Amino acid sequence: SSFFLQAFDPRKDMISSSSKNPEFLNQDTPTHFQWRVRNIPYEKSVYMLSIDHKRQQIVLRTSNKKYFKRINVPSLTSLGLKLTDDPGVLTYTHSSNTLIIQYKKPAKVVEAEVEYAKKRAAEAEKQKSKLGF
Repeated sequence: SSFFLQAFDPRKDMISSSSKNPEFLNQDTPTHFQWRVRNIPYEKSVYMLSIDHKRQQIVLRTSNKKYFKRINVPSLTSLGLKLTDDPGVLTYTHSSNTLIIQYKKPAKVVEAEVEYAKKRAAEAEKQKSKLGF
């Protein structure tokens, strides 16, 4: 069989991102801010996490200089809280080409989220009663 390269035709072909590029996702839990970086195949020892106190960001870098990411935590900023270096607050694991980074939510953030959820539930109930449900 013969192999040939086909030219890109903008009228028929679609551009899509490579499935090999790292993909950054935010997936918070009730107790932790959580971020996942998919398609990142290096072993756990290659990753380095730090906190940039001046910019209030979590910094992810690899020792092989293949990946670098600054992570903002707007929920902390909006409540006037700062990132901390306390042991066990910032953790990470790596499996199946996915790096999972977790930062433990301060009690003030958890309380604010619970209050917000209660407020939304009350507003939903009001809306239901207005609509006659």
